[in-house]
Amino acid sequence: MRSEILVEWCIFFLYMLASGLSVRRWRYFNLRYDFRSEGWFWLLLASILFVFGINKIADLQTFVLGSLRSMALVFNLAQIKLTLKMAFVGAILGGSFLSAGWLIWQFRILFRRYPLVLLGLASLAGYYLVRAADFLGLAMPIPLASRIWVLEVVGLLILLIVVWRNPIHFGRDGEISRTKR
Repeated sequence: MRSEILVEWCIFFLYMLASGLSVRRWRYFNLRYDFRSEGWFWLLLASILFVFGINKIADLQTFVLGSLRSMALVFNLAQIKLTLKMAFVGAILGGSFLSAGWLIWQFRILFRRYPLVLLGLASLAGYYLVRAADFLGLAMPIPLASRIWVLEVVGLLILLIVVWRNPIHFGRDGEISRTKR
């Protein structure tokens, strides 16, 4: 139990670090280029990572799912529980795929410049797809179910590598300089 909590907090800090570094990249492009598409890209990535990080600790989906369960009991929908679960997950997945497709199309040039961002996001998406399957009651082998968090950590580490690469430094006078390694 304690190790699970420690893992959750470590993953939360990885989300926050990746989000913070993405904000740093956004600030660089915002100040330097008057908010071009690359600035929007980093701001959107920072926002997504921040929300997922907060959800990691706050467990917001439990509140939503509990509310939906209560509504199902009030309206006596227990007999179609699996159908409702599948519709809920289908709506979330459908919206996610449509949003992801639109974002990939909008930022296609940037994904060519930063292909590892796409790989990191795909790893996170894989993690959340497995979690959705678990929510639907699809049984996973115990070793896989207990270690699925590794997929999330790998995705976050990939994103951290991309965002950390070529760090941007702000001088005392607010001037931006980029160092090369």
